[in-house]
Amino acid sequence: MSPLAAWTKVSVDDFGFLNKRMQGYICDLPNRDFSTLKKPKSSQTGYQNNRLDHSLQTASFKELDGADIKHIFAALIHDVGDALAPENHFHVSATIIQPFTLDEIGWIL
Repeated sequence: MSPLAAWTKVSVDDFGFLNKRMQGYICDLPNRDFSTLKKPKSSQTGYQNNRLDHSLQTASFKELDGADIKHIFAALIHDVGDALAPENHFHVSATIIQPFTLDEIGWIL
């Protein structure tokens, strides 16, 4: 099991420890998002493709249409939030990628 913050009293050591752990967690975000995309959609929805195949297909269509890289990227990541919020996953996707991209991409999503 991973070590945990002691929290016997509030200390700079605990916050330093947590900050280091959080940086690793933040850096792993693309891997977590990618694993979410690879999960198949619920059998109740009836989709034939999983999120990854759908996202790759959507991005490929944008590329074939001659879209610039920003729009291809938006097409690729548009369903990242679907597992957490199917009804408004575009908001979740935009929020997730907002620190890493242009405002225009968040607006597109």
